[in-house]
Amino acid sequence: MSANQKKSSIQSGVATKFDSRNHFRIRRSKDSSGFQTYLLENLGRNEKLYVPRFIYDQFRVAIRVIKNQSNIKNSKKSDLIKSIKFKDEDLFIFEYYKEYDEVMVSIKSSSQKNAAKGQMSLNLESCAALDELLYSESIEHPNDALKRIIAYHRLFQFTFDEGGESINSALALKKNVLTETLKYTPRLGSLGQKNGEQNKPKNNIGKKSHNKKLDEEPKANKNKVFKSRLAERSGSKEYAINYELLFAKGLVKSKPEALNKGSKDFNGHTKYVFPLPVLASEIKMFAQTPFRCEFTNEDISRMRENFLGDRDQDYYVGFEIMDVVHQKPSGGLHTLKFPLYYMKVQLRESGRTLFLEPHKEGRVYLNHLGLANAVEQFSKVRMGHDPLSEFFSNLLAQSIEVDGSFSRIYLSRMLPFKEEFYQKTREILLGNPGENGKGGLLQGLDVI
Repeated sequence: MSANQKKSSIQSGVATKFDSRNHFRIRRSKDSSGFQTYLLENLGRNEKLYVPRFIYDQFRVAIRVIKNQSNIKNSKKSDLIKSIKFKDEDLFIFEYYKEYDEVMVSIKSSSQKNAAKGQMSLNLESCAALDELLYSESIEHPNDALKRIIAYHRLFQFTFDEGGESINSALALKKNVLTETLKYTPRLGSLGQKNGEQNKPKNNIGKKSHNKKLDEEPKANKNKVFKSRLAERSGSKEYAINYELLFAKGLVKSKPEALNKGSKDFNGHTKYVFPLPVLASEIKMFAQTPFRCEFTNEDISRMRENFLGDRDQDYYVGFEIMDVVHQKPSGGLHTLKFPLYYMKVQLRESGRTLFLEPHKEGRVYLNHLGLANAVEQFSKVRMGHDPLSEFFSNLLAQSIEVDGSFSRIYLSRMLPFKEEFYQKTREILLGNPGENGKGGLLQGLDVI
């Protein structure tokens, strides 16, 4: 660290000064889309650049190359760095010009709608000071390339079951990991709540209600939700998916479920899934960690006996629960149930209180396993088509627009991030609310 470089933390800002017109400061923070970004400023010119973390290594390599080109006048144009690309798209553009007797470098983003934003100019001779700043140990920027390779291999092992000892052996998606298949019990939605009383249809599935008001209620609603007689179809009945229920929003409070590997039944419950008394909104806000769950004496005893038996297992908390309702050949209704999002947690007990400690600064994952199992099980067979490959190709091609900026679909983000990202992701997968799944990437599944 040079004498002119101020010692500070990367969160509050690390700075270095070449001269009054080339005074640089860099800070790292989390943006509203759930990613880390670097804010690089030239305080001498009051200019700013936003450098997303995934492009930071490439950015500082470019500055080092420019620093080593001491005589740009005599350099071939083909040797000069003109842009920084990501997936064949220019994120930053470099231009070289003269200001009085000084050679200047201008760095500007190609579009203000990307995560890479802003514009900054600097004297070519000051690139040495900027280079030293970008590689300073105070930045605490690890080798992201190595971390991504390790993360990829872990994700690969987490996703597939081994088909054999050979590297060329067939691989199969893991089943019952962050997913479970259950008999489907339809719920009455918010429309089933009347005069302040919550109707409970669980014990009357497929039976006629004894409540006359309840019997008459569906007739009074044009846009009906799934009722207890879900399998019935007729020209006079028009059913629609109730997104409020499927994603547990609005009048029905959303409660995430703790998940870990496997799925076995015990006394009508799922051995490896346990409901938690914590709202999904509390997890999304990520305001207070660890998450706190208070249980009754009976629930904590049942949890210790049936759920926490093997404490060496990995534990996950899932939210935004999806039901993929389908009919078995026998005629019974079942659901492939999985959370759309999950995060890894460590559990700590204190009497009847359970604390959930998130890993890695609240990193939350899109449940690719649940989506992949749904697509693999319920896609219609077509010769020459791989439904999984088509689905993920289409998914990764999507962009999410929030506040005038575009963001790709990512497997993981860091909490908290804006609610619009959850909403747009649901629309990409399932279409707009009220359209019965049309227009979404999952619309072709052979489900109810």
